[in-house]
Amino acid sequence: MHSSFSTRYEIPDFVQSAFKSKLGPGCSFAKLELSGETTQYVLIGEQINHLVKAGRNLDQVSIQLYGQPFNVFMEQYRVYPYKIYRLLAHSPNMPYSQDDTFAFPYDIDFTTMLNKTLIKKTLPKIQGKPISVEYYEEYDNGLYSNIIARIDFELTYDALGFITQRKELLKFYRENDEVSAEFKDIGRKFDPLYDAEARILEGVKRRQSIIDNLQLPILGVLQYAFSSTMSLNDIVVMGREFLDRFQRDFDLFIKASKKDIITSIGAATDVWLNFPFTPAGPGVTVRQYIISELTISY
Repeated sequence: MHSSFSTRYEIPDFVQSAFKSKLGPGCSFAKLELSGETTQYVLIGEQINHLVKAGRNLDQVSIQLYGQPFNVFMEQYRVYPYKIYRLLAHSPNMPYSQDDTFAFPYDIDFTTMLNKTLIKKTLPKIQGKPISVEYYEEYDNGLYSNIIARIDFELTYDALGFITQRKELLKFYRENDEVSAEFKDIGRKFDPLYDAEARILEGVKRRQSIIDNLQLPILGVLQYAFSSTMSLNDIVVMGREFLDRFQRDFDLFIKASKKDIITSIGAATDVWLNFPFTPAGPGVTVRQYIISELTISY
Protein backbone atom coordinates (compact mmCIF):
# COMPACT_ATOMS: atom_id res chain seq x y z
CA MET A 1 0.00 0.00 0.00
CA HIS A 2 2.88 2.33 0.84
CA SER A 3 5.91 2.34 -1.42
CA SER A 4 7.95 4.53 0.92
CA PHE A 5 7.88 5.77 4.49
CA SER A 6 9.11 8.90 6.21
CA THR A 7 12.32 8.54 8.14
CA ARG A 8 11.54 8.95 11.80
CA TYR A 9 13.64 9.15 14.94
CA GLU A 10 12.42 9.05 18.53
CA ILE A 11 14.71 11.45 20.31
CA PRO A 12 15.26 11.31 24.09
CA ASP A 13 14.88 14.58 25.94
CA PHE A 14 18.58 14.86 26.83
CA VAL A 15 19.59 14.47 23.16
CA GLN A 16 17.06 17.10 22.09
CA SER A 17 18.39 19.54 24.64
CA ALA A 18 21.99 18.92 23.64
CA PHE A 19 21.39 19.57 19.93
CA LYS A 20 19.19 22.59 20.60
CA SER A 21 21.91 24.11 22.75
CA LYS A 22 24.31 23.90 19.80
CA LEU A 23 22.00 24.48 16.84
CA GLY A 24 19.71 27.10 18.27
CA PRO A 25 15.97 27.52 17.63
CA GLY A 26 16.26 26.15 14.08
CA CYS A 27 16.53 22.67 15.55
CA SER A 28 12.86 21.78 15.67
CA PHE A 29 11.58 18.59 17.22
CA ALA A 30 8.03 17.72 16.23
CA LYS A 31 5.55 16.65 18.87
CA LEU A 32 3.56 13.68 17.69
CA GLU A 33 0.53 11.98 19.21
CA LEU A 34 0.38 8.32 18.19
CA SER A 35 -2.85 6.37 18.60
CA GLY A 36 -2.75 4.20 21.69
CA GLU A 37 0.70 5.38 22.72
CA THR A 38 2.12 8.10 24.91
CA THR A 39 3.28 11.41 23.47
CA GLN A 40 6.60 11.11 21.67
CA TYR A 41 8.99 13.70 20.30
CA VAL A 42 10.45 12.92 16.93
CA LEU A 43 12.79 14.46 14.43
CA ILE A 44 11.65 13.58 10.94
CA GLY A 45 13.68 13.48 7.76
CA GLU A 46 12.30 16.73 6.34
CA GLN A 47 13.46 18.66 9.40
CA ILE A 48 16.93 17.16 9.20
CA ASN A 49 17.16 18.21 5.55
CA HIS A 50 16.00 21.72 6.47
CA LEU A 51 18.79 22.04 9.01
CA VAL A 52 21.37 20.90 6.48
CA LYS A 53 20.15 23.40 3.89
CA ALA A 54 20.30 26.13 6.53
CA GLY A 55 24.03 25.58 6.76
CA ARG A 56 24.07 23.85 10.10
CA ASN A 57 26.96 21.42 10.38
CA LEU A 58 25.20 18.50 11.99
CA ASP A 59 28.15 16.15 11.74
CA GLN A 60 30.44 18.62 13.46
CA VAL A 61 27.96 19.19 16.28
CA SER A 62 27.21 15.50 16.65
CA ILE A 63 30.91 14.58 16.80
CA GLN A 64 31.48 17.32 19.33
CA LEU A 65 28.61 16.05 21.49
CA TYR A 66 28.76 12.29 21.02
CA GLY A 67 31.87 11.40 19.02
CA GLN A 68 29.96 10.21 15.93
CA PRO A 69 28.68 11.76 12.68
CA PHE A 70 25.04 12.80 12.88
CA ASN A 71 23.51 10.00 10.75
CA VAL A 72 25.59 7.33 12.50
CA PHE A 73 24.65 8.57 15.96
CA MET A 74 20.96 8.99 15.11
CA GLU A 75 20.57 5.46 13.76
CA GLN A 76 20.13 4.12 17.29
CA TYR A 77 16.98 6.25 17.63
CA ARG A 78 15.52 5.44 14.24
CA VAL A 79 12.00 4.02 14.31
CA TYR A 80 10.71 1.81 11.53
CA PRO A 81 7.08 1.44 10.41
CA TYR A 82 5.19 -1.77 10.99
CA LYS A 83 5.30 -4.25 8.10
CA ILE A 84 1.60 -5.05 8.38
CA TYR A 85 0.60 -1.75 6.75
CA ARG A 86 2.29 -2.78 3.48
CA LEU A 87 0.02 -5.82 3.27
CA LEU A 88 -3.31 -4.11 3.76
CA ALA A 89 -5.82 -4.75 1.00
CA HIS A 90 -6.56 -1.47 -0.77
CA SER A 91 -9.85 -0.02 0.36
CA PRO A 92 -11.20 3.54 0.69
CA ASN A 93 -12.54 2.48 4.08
CA MET A 94 -9.01 1.88 5.37
CA PRO A 95 -7.14 5.13 4.74
CA TYR A 96 -3.82 4.89 6.58
CA SER A 97 -1.40 7.79 6.33
CA GLN A 98 2.37 7.51 6.63
CA ASP A 99 2.09 8.65 10.24
CA ASP A 100 -0.25 5.73 10.95
CA THR A 101 2.33 3.19 9.83
CA PHE A 102 4.48 3.94 12.87
CA ALA A 103 1.62 3.38 15.31
CA PHE A 104 0.87 -0.02 16.79
CA PRO A 105 -1.88 -1.49 14.56
CA TYR A 106 -4.53 -2.07 17.22
CA ASP A 107 -7.43 -2.01 14.77
CA ILE A 108 -5.97 -4.25 12.05
CA ASP A 109 -7.31 -7.79 11.79
CA PHE A 110 -4.59 -9.65 9.91
CA THR A 111 -6.94 -12.56 9.20
CA THR A 112 -9.38 -10.48 7.12
CA MET A 113 -7.83 -7.14 6.13
CA LEU A 114 -4.70 -8.14 4.22
CA ASN A 115 -4.09 -8.71 0.53
CA LYS A 116 -2.62 -12.14 1.30
CA THR A 117 -2.97 -14.87 3.89
CA LEU A 118 -0.13 -15.07 6.37
CA ILE A 119 1.55 -18.43 6.97
CA LYS A 120 1.23 -19.72 10.51
CA LYS A 121 4.13 -21.39 12.33
CA THR A 122 3.37 -22.96 15.71
CA LEU A 123 6.35 -23.24 18.04
CA PRO A 124 6.71 -26.45 20.10
CA LYS A 125 4.39 -26.71 23.09
CA ILE A 126 5.53 -27.51 26.62
CA GLN A 127 3.34 -30.01 28.47
CA GLY A 128 0.57 -29.27 26.00
CA LYS A 129 0.69 -25.52 26.64
CA PRO A 130 1.15 -23.23 23.63
CA ILE A 131 4.15 -20.93 23.87
CA SER A 132 4.12 -18.85 20.69
CA VAL A 133 2.66 -18.75 17.20
CA GLU A 134 4.42 -16.81 14.44
CA TYR A 135 2.94 -15.45 11.21
CA TYR A 136 5.07 -15.04 8.09
CA GLU A 137 4.55 -13.46 4.69
CA GLU A 138 6.33 -16.20 2.75
CA TYR A 139 7.00 -19.93 2.95
CA ASP A 140 9.08 -21.87 0.47
CA ASN A 141 10.69 -25.29 0.58
CA GLY A 142 10.42 -25.60 4.34
CA LEU A 143 11.66 -22.08 5.06
CA TYR A 144 9.59 -19.28 6.58
CA SER A 145 10.56 -15.71 5.70
CA ASN A 146 9.57 -12.13 6.56
CA ILE A 147 7.87 -12.46 9.93
CA ILE A 148 4.91 -10.10 10.31
CA ALA A 149 3.32 -10.89 13.67
CA ARG A 150 3.42 -13.28 16.60
CA ILE A 151 1.20 -14.32 19.50
CA ASP A 152 2.80 -15.18 22.84
CA PHE A 153 0.69 -17.18 25.27
CA GLU A 154 0.53 -16.85 29.04
CA LEU A 155 -1.76 -19.35 30.77
CA THR A 156 -2.83 -19.13 34.41
CA TYR A 157 -4.29 -22.03 36.40
CA ASP A 158 -5.92 -22.31 39.82
CA ALA A 159 -4.74 -24.60 42.64
CA LEU A 160 -6.64 -27.53 41.13
CA GLY A 161 -5.07 -27.09 37.73
CA PHE A 162 -8.07 -25.57 35.94
CA ILE A 163 -7.40 -22.66 33.65
CA THR A 164 -8.42 -19.19 34.87
CA GLN A 165 -6.91 -16.96 32.17
CA ARG A 166 -5.49 -17.40 28.69
CA LYS A 167 -3.50 -14.36 27.59
CA GLU A 168 -2.77 -14.18 23.87
CA LEU A 169 -0.38 -11.29 23.39
CA LEU A 170 -0.46 -10.16 19.76
CA LYS A 171 2.70 -8.35 18.67
CA PHE A 172 3.77 -6.94 15.30
CA TYR A 173 7.15 -6.58 13.62
CA ARG A 174 8.63 -3.40 12.22
CA GLU A 175 10.47 -3.13 8.91
CA ASN A 176 13.81 -3.78 10.66
CA ASP A 177 12.45 -7.07 12.12
CA GLU A 178 12.14 -5.59 15.61
CA VAL A 179 9.13 -6.94 17.47
CA SER A 180 6.91 -4.45 19.26
CA ALA A 181 7.17 -4.07 23.02
CA GLU A 182 3.53 -3.08 22.84
CA PHE A 183 0.91 -5.79 22.44
CA LYS A 184 -2.81 -6.43 22.21
CA ASP A 185 -4.27 -9.15 24.43
CA ILE A 186 -6.78 -11.11 22.33
CA GLY A 187 -7.20 -13.88 24.91
CA ARG A 188 -9.85 -14.34 27.57
CA LYS A 189 -10.56 -14.85 31.26
CA PHE A 190 -12.60 -17.81 32.47
CA ASP A 191 -15.36 -17.29 35.00
CA PRO A 192 -15.07 -19.96 37.73
CA LEU A 193 -18.80 -20.66 37.61
CA TYR A 194 -20.20 -19.78 34.21
CA ASP A 195 -17.20 -21.02 32.19
CA ALA A 196 -16.92 -24.39 33.92
CA GLU A 197 -17.48 -26.37 30.70
CA ALA A 198 -14.96 -24.26 28.78
CA ARG A 199 -12.36 -24.71 31.54
CA ILE A 200 -12.81 -28.49 31.50
CA LEU A 201 -12.55 -28.51 27.69
CA GLU A 202 -9.29 -26.52 27.87
CA GLY A 203 -7.87 -29.28 30.08
CA VAL A 204 -8.96 -31.98 27.63
CA LYS A 205 -7.40 -30.10 24.72
CA ARG A 206 -4.17 -29.64 26.64
CA ARG A 207 -3.88 -33.33 27.54
CA GLN A 208 -4.72 -34.39 23.97
CA SER A 209 -2.02 -32.04 22.76
CA ILE A 210 0.52 -33.67 25.10
CA ILE A 211 -0.20 -37.11 23.64
CA ASP A 212 -0.15 -35.81 20.05
CA ASN A 213 3.18 -34.08 20.60
CA LEU A 214 4.78 -37.22 22.05
CA GLN A 215 4.30 -39.29 18.92
CA LEU A 216 6.90 -37.71 16.64
CA PRO A 217 9.69 -37.64 19.30
CA ILE A 218 9.02 -41.32 20.06
CA LEU A 219 9.13 -42.19 16.37
CA GLY A 220 12.33 -40.17 15.98
CA VAL A 221 14.06 -42.11 18.76
CA LEU A 222 12.96 -45.43 17.31
CA GLN A 223 14.18 -44.44 13.85
CA TYR A 224 17.55 -43.33 15.21
CA ALA A 225 17.97 -46.51 17.26
CA PHE A 226 16.74 -49.12 14.81
CA SER A 227 17.12 -47.71 11.28
CA SER A 228 20.18 -49.86 10.62
CA THR A 229 18.32 -53.11 11.37
CA MET A 230 14.66 -52.35 10.61
CA SER A 231 12.70 -50.80 7.76
CA LEU A 232 10.94 -47.50 8.31
CA ASN A 233 7.59 -49.27 8.03
CA ASP A 234 8.55 -51.72 10.79
CA ILE A 235 9.73 -48.85 12.97
CA VAL A 236 6.38 -47.07 12.54
CA VAL A 237 4.57 -50.32 13.42
CA MET A 238 6.69 -50.63 16.58
CA GLY A 239 5.74 -47.11 17.63
CA ARG A 240 2.06 -47.75 16.94
CA GLU A 241 2.15 -50.98 18.93
CA PHE A 242 3.63 -49.11 21.89
CA LEU A 243 0.86 -46.51 21.77
CA ASP A 244 -1.83 -49.17 21.26
CA ARG A 245 -0.58 -51.15 24.26
CA PHE A 246 -1.35 -48.22 26.55
CA GLN A 247 -4.37 -46.89 24.62
CA ARG A 248 -6.74 -47.25 27.57
CA ASP A 249 -4.39 -45.38 29.91
CA PHE A 250 -3.83 -42.66 27.31
CA ASP A 251 -7.60 -42.26 26.83
CA LEU A 252 -8.21 -42.01 30.58
CA PHE A 253 -5.46 -39.41 30.83
CA ILE A 254 -7.03 -37.30 28.08
CA LYS A 255 -10.69 -37.60 29.06
CA ALA A 256 -10.48 -37.80 32.86
CA SER A 257 -6.94 -36.69 33.78
CA LYS A 258 -6.18 -40.14 35.22
CA LYS A 259 -2.48 -40.67 35.86
CA ASP A 260 -2.29 -44.47 35.40
CA ILE A 261 -0.32 -43.87 32.21
CA ILE A 262 2.61 -42.49 34.23
CA THR A 263 2.83 -45.71 36.26
CA SER A 264 2.54 -47.77 33.08
CA ILE A 265 5.34 -45.91 31.29
CA GLY A 266 7.50 -46.13 34.39
CA ALA A 267 7.11 -49.92 34.50
CA ALA A 268 7.39 -50.59 30.75
CA THR A 269 10.31 -52.81 29.75
CA ASP A 270 10.89 -51.49 26.21
CA VAL A 271 14.64 -51.06 26.03
CA TRP A 272 14.50 -47.87 23.95
CA LEU A 273 12.70 -46.05 26.77
CA ASN A 274 16.07 -45.86 28.51
CA PHE A 275 17.82 -44.35 25.50
CA PRO A 276 18.92 -40.71 25.87
CA PHE A 277 16.56 -38.07 24.54
CA THR A 278 18.95 -35.26 23.67
CA PRO A 279 16.38 -32.50 22.92
CA ALA A 280 15.21 -32.65 26.55
CA GLY A 281 18.70 -32.07 27.92
CA PRO A 282 21.80 -34.02 28.92
CA GLY A 283 21.17 -37.26 30.78
CA VAL A 284 17.40 -37.28 30.14
CA THR A 285 16.03 -40.60 28.88
CA VAL A 286 13.02 -41.11 26.64
CA ARG A 287 11.11 -42.53 29.61
CA GLN A 288 11.90 -39.52 31.78
CA TYR A 289 10.90 -37.13 29.00
CA ILE A 290 7.54 -38.84 28.45
CA ILE A 291 6.78 -38.92 32.18
CA SER A 292 7.74 -35.26 32.61
CA GLU A 293 5.37 -34.25 29.80
CA LEU A 294 2.53 -36.27 31.37
CA THR A 295 3.09 -34.89 34.88
CA ILE A 296 0.57 -32.07 35.15
CA SER A 297 -1.81 -31.25 38.01
CA TYR A 298 -4.94 -31.49 35.88
